[in-house]
Amino acid sequence: MSADLKEAFHLAVAKYLFWSKLNQQQADLGWLDAETGQRRYLDEPTVPFFGKDRSLNEICEYAEALTGKLPGHIAYLFNALVDDGAGNPEISTYAEAVEALQGVIDLELERPQESPLSEPSLIEKVRADALKLDAETCRELMNERMGGAT
Repeated sequence: MSADLKEAFHLAVAKYLFWSKLNQQQADLGWLDAETGQRRYLDEPTVPFFGKDRSLNEICEYAEALTGKLPGHIAYLFNALVDDGAGNPEISTYAEAVEALQGVIDLELERPQESPLSEPSLIEKVRADALKLDAETCRELMNERMGGAT
């Protein structure tokens, strides 16, 4: 069972990283849901574990039983997960990894309340600003060419 749990936990961090990236793209780019036509954040992904799809939080709860050091390639994933660019985080044990993953999952689950999708996406705001600037520039150019007649 320990090997299955380790595999599920390793998959959970990979799924978290993908989920978080897609939700960030939703905030920045604003793609629409094919079924509803609305923007929405993705739901918490699941990981198959003993024949049932379990949430990332559930996998973390099970993974609290794991002990020992993380394999090097998995430690790399977890260090990428918590690296804020200010220092060198060192996650080397399963206990540290579980705590780190639970923390970022909680933050991701709070994203809809912290950054609701009720406003236009960042790219739409930039596009609107560019159109406004283009219209103002065009009006100014016409004023110059027509001697202020517009």
